[in-house]
Amino acid sequence: MNMKTTVSVIIPYFHGSRFLHQLLQMMEDNAESLKSEHDAALEVLLVNDSPDEIIKVSDDGHFSLKML
Repeated sequence: MNMKTTVSVIIPYFHGSRFLHQLLQMMEDNAESLKSEHDAALEVLLVNDSPDEIIKVSDDGHFSLKML
């Protein structure tokens, strides 16, 4: 049985909407590098610590994105 490696990154989010696009682009770049260099997948867990702020992002990148 051949199991694929997954790298999980947990990111706390607190009123960071101005940095969100840059963060997601960085995660996209890292996901592509992981896949090409190590045949590994990237999973990003974004923890919303801003209860009054709704985070809207598309999940169409090369990594798994989960909002908590």
